[in-house]
Amino acid sequence: YPERLKGEEIPVLARIVGIIDSYRAMVSDRPYRQALTQAEAIAELRKGAGTQFDPEMVELFIEAIDASPGQEDPLLRAV
Repeated sequence: YPERLKGEEIPVLARIVGIIDSYRAMVSDRPYRQALTQAEAIAELRKGAGTQFDPEMVELFIEAIDASPGQEDPLLRAV
């Protein structure tokens, strides 16, 4: 990644934003594909946990969105 950072070297905020940005992209319609469901997006995040995403952050993110089904967090709207 930038400056050859990896794993724990990547700032926590950058890891969180990466997960949120990816999730938002997955659950949004794109000109080339329809949006994934929340369950499909969660499955994709879990597939990338440990390689593309911090596994602990992925699970915390999933817990946060599962805690308020049907309600979009203002933080997610901001990204």
